[in-house]
Amino acid sequence: GGRRRRREVGEVKRKLSKQRAYQLRQRAKGLCALCPTPVWRAGSDRCREHLDRHLEAKRERHAKARGIDAMHGRA
Repeated sequence: GGRRRRREVGEVKRKLSKQRAYQLRQRAKGLCALCPTPVWRAGSDRCREHLDRHLEAKRERHAKARGIDAMHGRA
């Protein structure tokens, strides 16, 4: 058998889900975390298409929380 590395004090053993492991592999390769397309800029984890979808959903969520109609910009 292999030798096990001793954990340092305070270090927590965590098992990654398959989904999270895929996202981290994609990011390391410079690809979108959701599809095999290159990221839209360095430091991002999404391609342009998925970034646009994310930002639109975020706008709707925040507008809904403020009580504003996202389509018309008024309450």
